[in-house]
Amino acid sequence: MATYGNMSLTQLGQTLYAKVQGGAVLDFTRMQIGNGLLDFSSTLTTALVPGTAYTSLAVTSLAYGIASGSNITIGSGGTTQVVTSSASAVAGATTISVVSFTANAAYATGTSVAATADVTQLTGLISPIDYVNINSISQTGSTAQVNALYSNIALTTATYTCEVGLYAQDPTAGEILYAYANAGANGDTFPPYSDGPFSRQFQINESIGSASTVTATIPTDTYILASTLGQPNGTATLDVTGKVPIAELPAMNYVPTTAVGAANGVASLDSNGNVPASEL
Repeated sequence: MATYGNMSLTQLGQTLYAKVQGGAVLDFTRMQIGNGLLDFSSTLTTALVPGTAYTSLAVTSLAYGIASGSNITIGSGGTTQVVTSSASAVAGATTISVVSFTANAAYATGTSVAATADVTQLTGLISPIDYVNINSISQTGSTAQVNALYSNIALTTATYTCEVGLYAQDPTAGEILYAYANAGANGDTFPPYSDGPFSRQFQINESIGSASTVTATIPTDTYILASTLGQPNGTATLDVTGKVPIAELPAMNYVPTTAVGAANGVASLDSNGNVPASEL
């Protein structure tokens, strides 16, 4: 089971969060999983010449994708240079696009290259695999519990996953990556569909502050886990008449008819909606 840290709001997510506190609707649209790493290491396959300008780095094949805006450190020890990736790079890439820089020293082939991504700058997953439809949402106080069910039906090979993102609809910017988490080396490997059906339930507990309206886009053909039927924060079942069983309804307060109009009971109302004079 993957171990994810706390979800972090992206800059776009922070902007939407502020709008939501002012009364805008918070509509979660879907999740997404991926296998990009926030931190990665590689080595140069082409040397850098001091005083020469570069807009890309030739590196050994990346084991995982990296995000645009990542801080990349070239070299180690007393001689290093930090540059910034100008575009994302997918797993297997041998070139990293960077913001133009001039090499401050000679960096030979084989020099280490390491990067760290700024989560808040992400506008999408680093190395996305697939979107995951939301199948339920609930709210407890200032926290929303958003659930999604992933199926491996589209996987043709065993696939490592360590990224999860939660998307939402911004009233002006459209769909945005709202929040993000990365398990790093503590992710999961999902089997291909040829090995048999496999599913994984994702639940994101996201702070919503004082949001007045929180919704989720749930496709009509979305599946739910059978284990959630009739369970707290799950889905109600229906009996043979198509109604929710009494056992799944919350406890309700009621007043016995014998207490209406009786001493220490509850006042009745006449046909005009007023308490009868005899009970005043």
